[in-house]
Amino acid sequence: MEKSFFENMDDKSLFRYCKYVLSKIDWDSISSINEFFDDIYGDDKTMNLLKAPIGRQLSSMDMEYLYYVLVNNSRMLDGSLDNNMVRPKLRNYSCEYESHENVFVIYTYRKNLESYLGPYDFDSDYLRTLEDHGEIDGWEWNYNDRNEIDSDVTETDYKVLGELKK
Repeated sequence: MEKSFFENMDDKSLFRYCKYVLSKIDWDSISSINEFFDDIYGDDKTMNLLKAPIGRQLSSMDMEYLYYVLVNNSRMLDGSLDNNMVRPKLRNYSCEYESHENVFVIYTYRKNLESYLGPYDFDSDYLRTLEDHGEIDGWEWNYNDRNEIDSDVTETDYKVLGELKK
């Protein structure tokens, strides 16, 4: 992902933009990054208002940066800019996406068999008859191939494994 546009903005400009954002959203009703993201991304009118002064669409990294600044500079944003703004540091996280699926798979096992029969009689029906009488067991043959032909997703989940240290 690309770094946030706001990283290159000076404190004074970022302060003014944050004040503008606070005038356009109901900050008191937001208690998490999820709500902040949903409220802005889920409302085209708000998104258009927030992108107008900067002339660009807000990326997820911009949203994270903006949220961090609003949360960690609340006293300053209530008044005026009298010292440096607290800004986030870019971090790197190891994550996993887990997909629980019922998978339909064709496994192929292979074995060479000797027979006195000709090619017209030695067929899959005859092999099934041999299996029914306990003469052969395909599961005991040599594994040859695995082919997933279909799947149904039953559940998905994201996991954060931890922050990667530099």
